[in-house]
Amino acid sequence: MEALTSGLGGAGRRNPAGRWSASVFLQLIDPDKFGGKASFLSEMQHLVDNCHASKVHPNFVSVRLPGERALALKRQQLKDGILLHPEVVKGLEKCGFENS
Repeated sequence: MEALTSGLGGAGRRNPAGRWSASVFLQLIDPDKFGGKASFLSEMQHLVDNCHASKVHPNFVSVRLPGERALALKRQQLKDGILLHPEVVKGLEKCGFENS
């Protein structure tokens, strides 16, 4: 992955220490150009189902895949609203936003 980000972007670990640099690699793949969207979705659902069926580590409640927690939080916030820290609310009130 680093070859695709830092290497192709021309900025990475060889830069002097203390200098911040970042690069991005974006790859778009159209499943229809390969096995098809239906096959892709079926394979991914199979992977998700198998991951969720895995034995859970004793320190955790369930097996989660990347992004699942964020999506669950988004659904909850769309339904119930976003809970802001009291200091954020104070800052917004100073800008003329009312607490409702």
